[in-house]
Amino acid sequence: MSMTGKDLRGITVATILPFDETGAIDWAGYEATLDYCANPETTDCVFVNGHAGDATALTDEERFDVIRRTKAQISKDQPLLAGIVPTGFPDAVRQAEAAREAGADVAVIFPAEALGGGNVNTVAPVKFMEKLADTLKMPMSVFQLPIASDFGFSTKVLAELAQIPEIIAIKEGSASATMLAYEENWRAVKAVAPYCAILPSKTSTGSCRSWPSAVTAFCPGWQASPRAFSPICGRRLRRWT
Repeated sequence: MSMTGKDLRGITVATILPFDETGAIDWAGYEATLDYCANPETTDCVFVNGHAGDATALTDEERFDVIRRTKAQISKDQPLLAGIVPTGFPDAVRQAEAAREAGADVAVIFPAEALGGGNVNTVAPVKFMEKLADTLKMPMSVFQLPIASDFGFSTKVLAELAQIPEIIAIKEGSASATMLAYEENWRAVKAVAPYCAILPSKTSTGSCRSWPSAVTAFCPGWQASPRAFSPICGRRLRRWT
């Protein structure tokens, strides 16, 4: 596995996906969106098939087509991250292997539906990710959701997940009202896995007043859908670090 958390430094855009009036993907519109928000002069990495990319509304073939088309359009120097939203372990393996074949460099694993309600303080998510990492043997990122959703991971669990060698990053989406939860997660993860990248967004660090502090003071990069609308502003923000 050649890619590490250091390769995800900087700005990662979580792409949006346009549709036409029939509900089909507007590929011309998507190409224009990538031209704007995934320009290598303003964006370091690209994340597709996340929340902003309507991954759960797509068929398998549409998700993999998004990956193929994105890989063909972005720079070869921009890592491509792809969301994996599984129902359980077999589905996670199937999706991730297909995403890799389509061109994804990093599989961003959303909490499995089968573990809903059991992620907070149990060993289940750790065992799940360990087995998945051993099976896939590819770079992975953990998509952290709010604890209140019953799918989010506790600080203790996140720290254990970060020690799995294949997990090179955590997309921090705790959606705390303050920066407290984010800071606790950041410190716990960095204490045991210093090279695991923590990639926050505005929602993971609370209000609009607090997320610039998180980006400049704690994290090596930023992963968020607002980048689809303000690539130049996002790049300027990253230069503060």
